[in-house]
Amino acid sequence: MMRGKRLIAAAGLALGLAGCGAVEGALDDAKNRLENELNNQLDRLTEQLMAEISEAYPLDLAVASPFSYVDPQAAQIGGQFGSYLPMAEPSAPISRFEAATMRINAMLLETENKANCHFDPMMLTRPSGRAACYGPSISYKSHPDGTPVDGMLPHGDLGLWTATDPQSGEACAATQLNVGLETAGDVSTGALMGLAGMVCAAHVNGMSVTAETLNLVEEMNDLGMPNVTFEEAAINRDDSGFHYRLAFKFQKENGATEVAVEMAHAPKAVTTAYAGNVWFSVFEPGMQADCPGESGPGDGPATRNGSLRYDRVGAEELVLELRSGMYCGANVDGRNLEGALDPANRFLTGENESGWRKQFDILNADFNPRSLAGDYTYAWQAGTPDSHSRAFNVHVADEQAGVVGHAWFGFSKPIYETDGAVNGFICNWAGHGNQHVLKDLVQYQRMTRTNDEGFLPLESKLAYAPTNDCSYTGDTGFRFDHNADGTLEPTGDFLHDLLVTADGNDDGLLDHMVAQGFRLPRLPLP
Repeated sequence: MMRGKRLIAAAGLALGLAGCGAVEGALDDAKNRLENELNNQLDRLTEQLMAEISEAYPLDLAVASPFSYVDPQAAQIGGQFGSYLPMAEPSAPISRFEAATMRINAMLLETENKANCHFDPMMLTRPSGRAACYGPSISYKSHPDGTPVDGMLPHGDLGLWTATDPQSGEACAATQLNVGLETAGDVSTGALMGLAGMVCAAHVNGMSVTAETLNLVEEMNDLGMPNVTFEEAAINRDDSGFHYRLAFKFQKENGATEVAVEMAHAPKAVTTAYAGNVWFSVFEPGMQADCPGESGPGDGPATRNGSLRYDRVGAEELVLELRSGMYCGANVDGRNLEGALDPANRFLTGENESGWRKQFDILNADFNPRSLAGDYTYAWQAGTPDSHSRAFNVHVADEQAGVVGHAWFGFSKPIYETDGAVNGFICNWAGHGNQHVLKDLVQYQRMTRTNDEGFLPLESKLAYAPTNDCSYTGDTGFRFDHNADGTLEPTGDFLHDLLVTADGNDDGLLDHMVAQGFRLPRLPLP
């Protein structure tokens, strides 16, 4: 592409020097014709490149929260991603999904500068986190459900505790979903960027990725990525589509992190339709998931695994299923025969000691990749012993007045049984005398997006007491920190403000969700 631009400039300079006197007009005409022809050739080359890429790689594919927006001038995907987006003029924030796909597309279209093929392997080791408004640790006194009556509730167990997040200023549901998906989403997007780096390296070296077999180990190491050594880098083509395999090590202060990424990609009849799956494995020294080790319980090695199934139906529908979990053992491959992680593959002492043990996540999404309007379920389980998974159900509508988001938070079936639907709420998850019996209640926020402040709450149904009944009367003397400001509120009656809803027609969805337009996302086709 740059070669064509240099030809145009050189031709213009030569014709400009020759042009003088009576022949100047004729030379200008010749110059214009030559520029037009070279531009036409450049356009044809770009079209050929785009046709090749759209066949061999899933264009416009990434994983991100529909509520996450970034500054396009300095968007660092993954927090430590050093390449800025190719955007020169100031503009309004863009979705994190768009930012990621723009960066990947820029890598895929690169034909000359190998530095633009670099990706950040640190994205693949992003730690999990939580929003400040979600699940704070709070103190309480005179708890009515059990003894001891005074104590502290642990981090992460209380759900959406304040309507807005004190750090982002956005609705708590939007902020927590953004933070939750930054780990699973950025790891999978980092894997996709690694695969895009292979396509980029092939193009920089004048290779076509539609060839039957490409071995790119030498070309990948020639990229000069700091502290990274590529051991496998291959793209193979057969009747079913394209098969990618990438394996590398990168050095960190605690040693070498080992990464493996595979993708099976099947193009369809039109360029905006495709299907496939991605798998990744990350083994980092010191990564822990409460796995048994030689020096004691909990300090054994662990491997992060992820699988991403995708089905692009056309320009306006993308269906995703992302699963990720922490597995016991080094360099574990947790895939089933269909190429996806199986949440039923749990760690069991003496029976299955290479199963997942900590933080299993499942994201299902069926949405318009242009507007992000659609339906999302995000369920996770902190550890194998938990009785239920926690879940968000989200409906995003691109309305005439602006983007409106609906988010329901509550509890679902165990992660190995759930379809992602929120089934109810448990108010006393970790307190004394807790009862894990679902009530016909959920937390709910309706939000709208502004360019300056992000997603702000229009309606919030969040407040509850951490008791089995979700409320209490003042004669119990129970006191707790209502707003996570470190102080106990005075004794008095407290009635929850949760959304009361049920599955009246036994269709598996709470009635309020259906009324707002939410539907369970369909699953990608095999």
